[in-house]
Amino acid sequence: MKEKSKLAAPNTRELTLTNGMVVTIHAVPTSQIMGLVPRPKPKRPMIAMPLATGQVQMRPSKDGDSEYFEYQEALEAWETDRGQLQRDVIQVLAFGDGYEYPDPITLPAGIQRLIDTGLKPAPVGEWAIKAAWLRSYILTGLQDEMDVDLALQEMSGVPLEVLDEIKANFRNNLRRTGTERVAEDITEPQSVN
Repeated sequence: MKEKSKLAAPNTRELTLTNGMVVTIHAVPTSQIMGLVPRPKPKRPMIAMPLATGQVQMRPSKDGDSEYFEYQEALEAWETDRGQLQRDVIQVLAFGDGYEYPDPITLPAGIQRLIDTGLKPAPVGEWAIKAAWLRSYILTGLQDEMDVDLALQEMSGVPLEVLDEIKANFRNNLRRTGTERVAEDITEPQSVN
């Protein structure tokens, strides 16, 4: 009889987060999650065009129509909300069904202050609230979120070489962004009031 591995099951991974906490990440059926939408997708508006015959013909709105501009804004907001919903659901499911959240779920005072002052939108719905709590207390750094994402990708069958490239790109972009930001702060003239 084969000896059971002491490592996590094939559909789970143990991760040590930047705060030292060891968590078990569970595989998530992302193909099921990708179909989730926060609300129906906005439809392209139709514009009435009067014809010389006195009849009216409908045409899809296009660039230059005010309705088209509003549609593009609504579509962009929908895409953002869809991506956030899917990300929230994936993160919550990655921690598994047995993970205990506090009841009631409360966010740190600083995050709640950002919400109360309107600088950060309030999480709405079970998935968003749980994900906000995870990002506030468990996944407190970008590295933690990246490690969870990489563990999920590994469990879904992404080759290790690709994952190594993703890690390297993430770290290089993070370093470059930080260095560029410091350089901009130093070189940009500061106004004094």
